[in-house]
Amino acid sequence: MNIEILKETRILYVEDEQEVRDNIIFFMNKSVGEVIPAQNGVEGLEKFKASLENKDQLFDLIITDINMPKMNGLDMIEKI
Repeated sequence: MNIEILKETRILYVEDEQEVRDNIIFFMNKSVGEVIPAQNGVEGLEKFKASLENKDQLFDLIITDINMPKMNGLDMIEKI
């Protein structure tokens, strides 16, 4: 993949474990444009819906954990 495309990529990353989330975001930030974190499926869905209000804020990729409190990753993806 062209590195310039990665620099323009906007990712929604949904993970309930703080340490895992922080580590993954740290490494992703080295090669992608923007990583937006969410702690659970409810927060991830809210951030996704908010991104729809502005075409410049749309996500190119969603990465999610499956087992999380409030709403699991599969239910969140289904609602998206």
